Formats: sequence, C-alpha cells, structure tokens
Amino acid sequence: MRSENYITCTMRLAGCMLSAALVICSFESAAQAYARSQESSAAQQSTITASLRNTAQWRQIQAFWSKLNSCRSRPDRCTMGEYFAVLDVKKRSQLYQELNQIVIGLRRLQRDRKISSSTKEVLQNVLRDRLDYFSGVKPEDAASQEVPLYITRRQHIIDLERNIDTLQKLHQTKKTNASAIQKTLDAIQTRVNILIAFYRLPQGMSLNASDEHMVRALIVQLVENS
Repeated sequence: MRSENYITCTMRLAGCMLSAALVICSFESAAQAYARSQESSAAQQSTITASLRNTAQWRQIQAFWSKLNSCRSRPDRCTMGEYFAVLDVKKRSQLYQELNQIVIGLRRLQRDRKISSSTKEVLQNVLRDRLDYFSGVKPEDAASQEVPLYITRRQHIIDLERNIDTLQKLHQTKKTNASAIQKTLDAIQTRVNILIAFYRLPQGMSLNASDEHMVRALIVQLVENS
C-alpha cells in the first residue's frame, strides 16, 4: 500500500513539475516573442525616423531650430527666462512665417503617412512654444491655451533652453567631460518626456508607443545637434 502511495505521489509530483516547466517555457516564449516584436518595432521606427530626417521638411525644422539657438540670451530677464523676448519685431515676424510653412510641411508629411497626426502636433507645439518664449509671448496672452498648463509648459521650455546652453558649453570646452555631457543628455531626455506628456493632455491626443518613441528621438536629436 505504501509503495502504491509512494508511486502515486511521485507521479503527481512529476506531473506538477512538468506543468510548471511548461508554464515557465510558455512565459519564456512569450517574453522572447515580445522582445523580438519590440526589436522589430524599434528597427522599423528607426528606419522611418531616418527616412523623415532625409526630407526637405526636416531640414526646414533644423534650420528653424538653429535660428532660435543663434539668439543671444538676456541674463537681466531671468525672472521670465534668459531668452524671453530676445527677438526684435522683424525677426519675430519672419520666424512666425517660417513656422507657418513648417506646419504646412508637417501636414504634407502626415498626408504622405510619414508621421502621425499626434507626432505632427507635438513637433509643431514644441517649435511654437520655443518661438513664443523667444518672442516674449506671455502665458495669459497665448491664443487658445489653458493658462496654468501653459505656465507649467513654459517653465519646462525655459529649463530645456538651459539644458541646451549647458550642452553647448560642454561641447565647446577643450577637455571633454563625458560624464557631464551624459548627465545633461539624460536631463534633456527627461525634459522632453515631460513636455510630450503635457502636449498630450490638453488636446486629448493618443500617442502610441511607436509615435512617442519617434517624436522623442526627433526632438532629442534637434537638441543634441544644437
């Protein structure tokens, strides 16, 4: 009897161990499949992003970004940010006209299915927020904006500009400080992530993981190449 019970228990234990092994294998297979899909998605997104960077519209965005970068800061205006209202009337008008052309170009890219509507919205909002800041637009004067949310976004734009300044200074130093550069790049990445979240809230946009990865990579590239 004891021998039969022992055999029965052994068979049950073996069955449990087999079931556990099958579950583990199932989890491992699922994890591997997910990892493969993520790698495939990242590779596909990288290809799309590279394709976008070869367009005339992207070169136009880079030129616009560089023009803002070339502006000199005004330390005496630190309460509103060092770059608040640094553009004269003529330059401000010219850059808003250029931004309008960029928006038209982004719509064309969306129509050609090179970017999503959400990616288009985030990119043009980042560009507009930078230009509004450099032009001296006050949050309470911004068109169609929720003032408290706009004020918070403005602060993140100010902080992003300071990150850009820090990165430029680090690149200009004779002795390369890899640790400081990486720290600044990490701060920029965090700042961009926060801005993306703020741009999604008021307009109810739905950025999927692929779009979010793409717009983050594009903005970070603009900043890194500053």
